Amino acid sequence: MTLASLTLPVWFLHIRISTIWWPIAFGLIALVFVVLAIYVARKPSKHFVWPVIGALLAISLCVWTGMNAHYGWKQKVNDVLYPNSPRTPTIDFGQAPPRDVSLGVHVNVEIPGPKSGIGTQQGDIWLPQQYFTQPSRKFPVVYLFHGTPGTSNDWFDDADAIYSAIGLSIQRHPVILVAPTAAPEEVDSECVNGTAGNWDTYLSQDVPTWIDANYRLLGGPAHTATAGLSMGGYCAQMLALRYPDKYSVSGNFSGTTAADFEGGLPALFGPVPNLQATIDSYDSSWLVQNRPKSRTVATWLEVGSNENTKLIADQQAFYALAKKLKMNAVFKTVPGEHTTLVWSDAFEDWLDWAIPKIS
Repeated sequence: MTLASLTLPVWFLHIRISTIWWPIAFGLIALVFVVLAIYVARKPSKHFVWPVIGALLAISLCVWTGMNAHYGWKQKVNDVLYPNSPRTPTIDFGQAPPRDVSLGVHVNVEIPGPKSGIGTQQGDIWLPQQYFTQPSRKFPVVYLFHGTPGTSNDWFDDADAIYSAIGLSIQRHPVILVAPTAAPEEVDSECVNGTAGNWDTYLSQDVPTWIDANYRLLGGPAHTATAGLSMGGYCAQMLALRYPDKYSVSGNFSGTTAADFEGGLPALFGPVPNLQATIDSYDSSWLVQNRPKSRTVATWLEVGSNENTKLIADQQAFYALAKKLKMNAVFKTVPGEHTTLVWSDAFEDWLDWAIPKIS
């Protein structure tokens, strides 16, 4: 099943059904039917059965959508109506694209790390349909960073970034998504140059260099953004502030604003000549106070209202500092915990805000 063969409107298929508003809506509808059933029951009527059926159906939908909002079984209407349809075709790097590119194309790539010494790492790229239908056109790019434990495919699998990008593509605002490996699957690299390897160098130099060489990008910081979830949220914000000559927009979803390592920062960075100076250089607050150019980065922070209070306070404090420094900054709390439901919704909100800035 492809978009071209569907009779339902595309916008309808991409309605998100994993939010708390659906069980609330169906709960209210169920209440209306219950009241109607009680009213009709007071009078002899052959129509009594219909309010009862309506109430039972609305209650069932209220329960299902409530559980779906908590567990994230289905993200969009398309997941329910066409559970076996591919979200987007997947190919390996260098392979010819499929005939139907209406959902864009997911490309599995291996990105080398010559400058960082990290070695070749798995990456995932999503190309919009316009990349194939308009072969001379260049596109803005969004780099997406996963959390820990995690892999490069998390954004395309669990967090459904492709769905949001497809919607933009249909609205004629196409963007390339690049999700590189930001750390070994079970390692908290914090995306820094440290004991886990030179991940800062890999993500800020090796990855963009390879992407620039192999894909049609508009190029430059004005057309490049970063976003990430959990550890990746910190990575996205930190890398953008450290390298404002490469990125102009960042999105931090449930991430800290400074390196946070369970074993302590000395263990994260290892034996460096000036540990505190190194720590400072990866701290978002220190960067915006001491490197004025970093203040040009438009910064979005979003966190679930039921997450760790220390994390929420951390994002709030940075937002207050950013506004004091007259930065273009947004801070939002949304219902939810440290889950992909919060991050996928946050990403969709952020895209609407970010894409006009880099297009």
